[in-house]
Amino acid sequence: MGASQAVLQAVAASKIEVAVNGLVRAIVTHNTKDFVQIAPDFGVRVLTPAQLLLMMEKKP
Repeated sequence: MGASQAVLQAVAASKIEVAVNGLVRAIVTHNTKDFVQIAPDFGVRVLTPAQLLLMMEKKP
């Protein structure tokens, strides 16, 4: 892993930490690749904006 990749993962991990502390259930982002590997370990889903909109359409 290169230095820039390590920095990106550290940034993603800090955002996951904020999400967990904020008791969120999902992170909505276009940049799913930086989150999908670590978010599930903390019980946080990773959704694209399109996925969120689809979920909202299905709810009455």
